Amino acid sequence: TWMRGIDVALIPYADTKLNRACSPMRLFDHLASGKPIVSTSACDQVSEYDAFLDRASDQQEFVDRVRDRCVDPGKWARTAGFLEGLTWENRARFIASQL
Repeated sequence: TWMRGIDVALIPYADTKLNRACSPMRLFDHLASGKPIVSTSACDQVSEYDAFLDRASDQQEFVDRVRDRCVDPGKWARTAGFLEGLTWENRARFIASQL
């Protein structure tokens, strides 16, 4: 697949009202790949997955984190099983509990 050619996955959203409320489908693609992920703080949903990615608070931190992960992406890659329990069923259960 195309994810094999990527060393570091990026979610570089700008800080806008739309991005604060969005649900980035690429986040779930990136999570499933096991690749290191660097994101901005501009999407509130991304913060729910801080344990699985690196979220930068500003532009310089974003660039620095991407650079660090590109030097040795294998060091930052996730091992098999890191998403255990992160399923659509569990997500649906959580959403239903909030309604």
